[in-house]
Amino acid sequence: MTDRLTKNYGETFAGGGLRNSESIFEVWKSDESGTWTILMTMPNGMACVMAAGTDWRTALPETPAGIPG
Repeated sequence: MTDRLTKNYGETFAGGGLRNSESIFEVWKSDESGTWTILMTMPNGMACVMAAGTDWRTALPETPAGIPG
């Protein structure tokens, strides 16, 4: 599934974390096209697409550039 996200949509792994001892959530995104996908992956390697969309937006920095901390 991750090969398809990379080859077909240009998405790369952006981050993720443990949901519980039985699953991991992964976020894949493309900076070029703006697409994104959230996967849930289980220990046996099986993965499910939980959500997908367009117009990914990276979080804004807490302190705007040029303003002293």
